[in-house]
Amino acid sequence: QLWSRPDVGTADASYRDRQTGTGDIVRGYELFSASRPDRARGLDRMGFFREVVRLTPQGPAWTAYFGAMTSSPEQTYREAVKANDSSSDRIYDATDGMASGLETSAAVFKIATTHRADSANDLYAEVRPQLGALTPRRSELVGSPAKPLPPSAFLGALEASLQTATVVRDGSHSRPLSRVPFIHNGRVRQLELLSVSPDLVRGRQFASAHFARAAKTVYLLQYRIVNPGSDDASFRLWAELPPVVRGDPQAPPIVPLAWETQVRSFLRLYYERVR
Repeated sequence: QLWSRPDVGTADASYRDRQTGTGDIVRGYELFSASRPDRARGLDRMGFFREVVRLTPQGPAWTAYFGAMTSSPEQTYREAVKANDSSSDRIYDATDGMASGLETSAAVFKIATTHRADSANDLYAEVRPQLGALTPRRSELVGSPAKPLPPSAFLGALEASLQTATVVRDGSHSRPLSRVPFIHNGRVRQLELLSVSPDLVRGRQFASAHFARAAKTVYLLQYRIVNPGSDDASFRLWAELPPVVRGDPQAPPIVPLAWETQVRSFLRLYYERVR
């Protein structure tokens, strides 16, 4: 049985730039999302992710990241509802890491709270103070100038991929169209751009809402995340691609207009920009 309902949660995304004295840019990304259990059949999920990346004119130099999201190992809707009802604690998987060309490290924690946060700052204040008393699972990798590690985490890699989409959107190419490596939980993963195609239907919708200049500038992008040692993940997003290829690592981000992902076999989420 298929079931669908609008307004089952919210997501807030933002970025902030700060210029350094050397001409670099320190860019902070933040993404926070939370379900509305009263409209999502009791499913209570929440998470946020923050990245700070130093962008040189040649590209990213390093990234520091921190995030926490509701632990949800359940594979069926029945299991998810049962997990919600079985405990008053809120269990989060948290990660605290950094990535650069010469080294990467990450500490992964399991954290329990009783308070339901309503913002990224609130959730951070709940989670962060507990880390000193917990024993994390740690991961470390070492690179070299001859074989550097990727200095990006997921949000930075996504932005780099969106920039490449402005190049490959026209004409036919082999798949994947681009592949951007990134670090998560101390491991190297790959963000693959599988296809880029204009979407005039969604484009007219976003143009009428004044989120895009015109319907023809809105594109649908199909992605796959390659996770060594575990299952791959896929998602798709809609974005307005600039008419001119910028090729500047310090250019302002391309902000998605919507994205869709299959979280579990019973749960597909669609987010759409509303402001």
